Amino acid sequence: MALRILHLEDSERDAALIEDLLNESQIACVCTRVETEEAYRAALARREVDLVLADLSLPSFDGRTALEILSQTLPGIPFIFVSGAIGEEAAIESIKLGATDYVLKNRLSRLPIAVQRAVAESRERNDRRALEQQLLGVQRLEGFGLIAAGITHDLKNLLHPIKFASLLVQEQYPDKKLQELMNLIRDSADRGIDMVNQVMGLFRVSEKPPRRIDVPQLVHQLADLIAGAYPDITVSVELAPALPEVYGQPHEIHQALLNLVANARDAMKGKGDLRLAVAPVRLEENSFGDGDSPTPGAYLDFSVRDSGPGIPAELLPRIFGPLFTTKGSGTGTGLGLASVSTIVRNHRGHVRACNVPGGGAEFHLYFPADPAAAAPPAEEAPSIDRLPVGAGQAIGLVTEEAALRAAFKDVLITYGYEVRTAGNSAQALREFGGGAAPVDLLILDRELSLVEGIETARAFAARRRVPILLVTTDVSVALDDELRALGVRKVLHRPFDTAALLKGVAEVLGSAA
Repeated sequence: MALRILHLEDSERDAALIEDLLNESQIACVCTRVETEEAYRAALARREVDLVLADLSLPSFDGRTALEILSQTLPGIPFIFVSGAIGEEAAIESIKLGATDYVLKNRLSRLPIAVQRAVAESRERNDRRALEQQLLGVQRLEGFGLIAAGITHDLKNLLHPIKFASLLVQEQYPDKKLQELMNLIRDSADRGIDMVNQVMGLFRVSEKPPRRIDVPQLVHQLADLIAGAYPDITVSVELAPALPEVYGQPHEIHQALLNLVANARDAMKGKGDLRLAVAPVRLEENSFGDGDSPTPGAYLDFSVRDSGPGIPAELLPRIFGPLFTTKGSGTGTGLGLASVSTIVRNHRGHVRACNVPGGGAEFHLYFPADPAAAAPPAEEAPSIDRLPVGAGQAIGLVTEEAALRAAFKDVLITYGYEVRTAGNSAQALREFGGGAAPVDLLILDRELSLVEGIETARAFAARRRVPILLVTTDVSVALDDELRALGVRKVLHRPFDTAALLKGVAEVLGSAA
């Protein structure tokens, strides 16, 4: 790419001589010559400058003023004085004011070296500044992750009992209106839980098994949502006739598309045209040409196009960075597009953004369409009639959340178990950790505050061996040798439904028999 040089020079002959010298020195450049302050300011306003060369003195302008204007307008752009005469004191003063170098016109042989050095130093500074900003963004994101982890844990503890209670009411009361109400409550809790998981998806990869995505249903649901929420936005849907299967996390892909829709809404000020399209494509290693080399193969391209003003070209490479936002203070978190990028990467996909000729922006999410790498469709949940039933076994339930204790207890009693509860480790050890009133199974919350669940399990193992069903919100926790040594037979990741709880209890009791 040719070096864009703004040359402040009143001599057309000198300007042409300097441009020829640089080109002969293998420095590809495009020089724009200006003579007046007005023309100089106008050229800087176009922001298409990589280097400024300036004579020290001109009939209606001077180099020192030009340097001051540059430092205020485009700080970081290198500035070299090229003058017929400049004294030693003036040269030193110019460097103090921020000039990169100075070259005398009777010694122009130095100019190519000075230009190369100035450009190299400028690029190095820009790269270092970009890296510092990137590191700062990562640090801020890490801090946000710590806060989010605490908040999402508390929110899950609130939403999980609501979902559990709605399932329990549905199972016990067949009234049609009550069933519809419980469906609404359960669906709302599920959406809340999905939102919580989405926040944490910024900081870790989902470990849930992938599911087949019903693409037409997902896109049409999104279109209906947009039409209902934003009546001034006209939505169109374009689906290719033969779509390959895609596997992943449906709620995450839905959230990624929803984030793009929200971004488009803001760009269009709540009014305009929005197109949702899905089509199969094939990507090769060089499909993007920007260093991102996709694995060659079939992909499904989800695209979102708006009729807004588009994205400034200088911002396009940065829009998916963490905490990047063009919105004012208090109106944007900078997490929307970062979340989109994270979701797509976690699905082994790629994301691109571009401006549409004639106006508007278009985002493309490429998800691998590879049936050979896909997991089989998830099994349907068993019906209520086929859920395992207990035979009066005693179960100890340890969790700090009162609502969760009540919901779990009601379900387990309904399905034939005797349940004793405790709100912390000390109470659990006192109530059913001894030999007087043993339990057949311990359901233990890993996230206890005073004494953690693992330490509680270790205390039980030291007193009396009892099979443990460990409950946790941390999807990274898996059953390993250390947990098995403490008596843990199974790990359940919250949130889960009635069927998962009852099947888990039956499995642990069966393995202990």
